[in-house]
Amino acid sequence: MPHISSLPLDDIAKLLGVDAQGLSNVAVIKELAEKAFSKPLTPEEDRIYTLLNMLRKTCWIEEDVLNCMDLYDNTLSGRPVFAATATPPPGFPPWWEKIEIQPYKKPKAFIFDDAAFVYPQYEGAQLLLWLISRRYPDSRIAVFAISSLRRILETNLPPGVGLYQGLIDAWGKMRVGVDLPEYDIAVVFWPSLHISARRRLRAAGRDPDAIELMQAIQLAGRILRPRPGETHEDVLAKRLVIFADARFSRPKKYLTRYFEVEDYD
Repeated sequence: MPHISSLPLDDIAKLLGVDAQGLSNVAVIKELAEKAFSKPLTPEEDRIYTLLNMLRKTCWIEEDVLNCMDLYDNTLSGRPVFAATATPPPGFPPWWEKIEIQPYKKPKAFIFDDAAFVYPQYEGAQLLLWLISRRYPDSRIAVFAISSLRRILETNLPPGVGLYQGLIDAWGKMRVGVDLPEYDIAVVFWPSLHISARRRLRAAGRDPDAIELMQAIQLAGRILRPRPGETHEDVLAKRLVIFADARFSRPKKYLTRYFEVEDYD
């Protein structure tokens, strides 16, 4: 059963400082919430942000209550699931109303298929960053790299590029709650783990390649968060992920479950 969040229109009106009668549809609520969130800091900012997150889902109004529902992916078919239940859950849209569902979209990603960067040299990694920065001169670029690669890259860093390494511990565990929506492009190098961490994982019976791939997807997702005033569609149109290693081509079929993947030329 999909998860549904609900909020009475009276509570929304009080939060936004408007008359509940004026909250005629979801688009109006979203416009008012974005306008309220853009104002100077207020004690209600966190609650308004929570409302904006609700509105990024599939929403409808029923009996003076705003209902918002998550769309989940069916891992077997790769298609979004609107509802998987024999009986409609509470608050489900009435069947006689037309409910429009946005087509499923994925963020765009490229695979740089011309090099595999190997510890400890990483030859060509610095040149690749400069090529990317010249191809996208007005974009801010977040680069995810392990410590040894970071030390090489930071000696000659293009303008507008930020290096991030401390999001992963030696065992491959991600730090949660660290999002970077201020960046436009994520560049993810394959060796997100130090070679010693790979050895420890293999000794513990865990596949380092699987950990690397999982991390690559999670790291790329750090930039795929809406900025204030942005919609999810804005993010898909403006953000870009570059998987900077030929080894990402091996699980390309898996990556296409999350990204619209193309080769970087």
